[in-house]
Amino acid sequence: MFFEKITIIGLGFMGASFALAAKKHNICKRIYGFGRSIDNLEKAKARKIIDDYSRDLRECCQDSDLIILATPVGVFLNIINEIKSYIKRGSLISDVGSIKGSLVYEIESALSENTYYVGSHPITGG
Repeated sequence: MFFEKITIIGLGFMGASFALAAKKHNICKRIYGFGRSIDNLEKAKARKIIDDYSRDLRECCQDSDLIILATPVGVFLNIINEIKSYIKRGSLISDVGSIKGSLVYEIESALSENTYYVGSHPITGG
């Protein structure tokens, strides 16, 4: 599958690893990043891990075909509630969190019927 725009929220080890894998396998045209540290965002762009970034979460997610939550699991629902009215119809949302359970249902309930959440579990390490 090919995505025009992927947004990764959180560019730590797992978010950056996802971005690099997406670039390696050429599954998207552009990768946007969002994070707390402007220094980390600038480093990620300079190292070509991401193509661009924004400090505005809504702007970063707008028009994304795939949004990856790579933040602590405890803020997933807050992020979804902040961006849900800016998510493009038909977009996929996934995560790299390891805890699911009722959180999956809470996220699905918060999203419109034209947005798809696919919970995932990361496999990391060398």
